[in-house]
Amino acid sequence: MSDDVVNPAAAIPPPPGGPPPGRVYAPSRASGGGGGITPEQLRAGKAGLQQYHPGNAMPRAYSFRVVFGEKNLSNDASFQEVSGIGATMETESVQEGGENRYVLQLPKGVTHGPLVLKRGVGASNSALVRWCRATLESGLGQQVMTAPLTVYLLDPALEPLRAWLFANAYPTKWEASPFDANKNEVAIETISLVYTFCNRIL
Repeated sequence: MSDDVVNPAAAIPPPPGGPPPGRVYAPSRASGGGGGITPEQLRAGKAGLQQYHPGNAMPRAYSFRVVFGEKNLSNDASFQEVSGIGATMETESVQEGGENRYVLQLPKGVTHGPLVLKRGVGASNSALVRWCRATLESGLGQQVMTAPLTVYLLDPALEPLRAWLFANAYPTKWEASPFDANKNEVAIETISLVYTFCNRIL
């Protein structure tokens, strides 16, 4: 949810006799009492809110979207949870001759952990389920299909605030959550994807 914005139109009652023409009465933070706001000031304030740059807002972790670049998967991308976004620089320790104060850490390359998607167990005709089955149940008898995908964090208006692009992704692990007769919970499937690289694009 977005932070509350003080609305000047939600005014306190005007003083006895009514407000002077052309003025809207609202609380004054400076004086702690009633203060006047002209219609021009109100319009200017609304214009300032419209010009507010969404990139300055703190994104909420619960509002996100996953978009697959592969057309067949584009309509099957509703998830409960996304995790695993990140990168790690692998290094090699090198002891410099005659230097005992430190050990050099030389970069070797960047590695990425799997991108993990969680959702309710999908139907057999789900495009994502068919992709997992073709990849993990075919015994490598057919070419593995890769697909780009993008993960977006959204603002309250469901517009992108942050975004990560994953190239050439494909599933390497597909598992269902434990079934427990003592719990009234949705059965969850977890899909782990590997990919070539990840770029922060927004």
